[in-house]
Amino acid sequence: MKAQAVALALGVLCASAATADDPSQWRPSQALVARIDAHLFVPAKDGGPRQNYDRYYAGAVQDGRRVVLIELDNFDPGPRTVHIVSPSQIPRIADGGCEVITGAYDVAAHRLSDLVCNFALPVPPPAKLRG
Repeated sequence: MKAQAVALALGVLCASAATADDPSQWRPSQALVARIDAHLFVPAKDGGPRQNYDRYYAGAVQDGRRVVLIELDNFDPGPRTVHIVSPSQIPRIADGGCEVITGAYDVAAHRLSDLVCNFALPVPPPAKLRG
């Protein structure tokens, strides 16, 4: 699949308290993550709905602003769950097309970036056999 922007809808969301000692990381509250998660929209053509994905959320600081990093992936079999993790625990899969979707939520602005499908590595052409 080609990388694609994934449609999304968000309402007004509230911030959560910091809990990490590292000022560049903080732990989003379950309430904040639940609000973000409830408003994520992944179209069926891109692998949706969101419940088809494991959803990873991590608090970070980018350019002095608190953000919630988001990664959705559907590689592992089994029930799908929401994970609140540190930024280093997000899988950060580099390819996979719409099996991996990333985005970020700006806490102060109450704004979610576009959710974007990862690029997909091209399938190599079949090898010619010499005989």
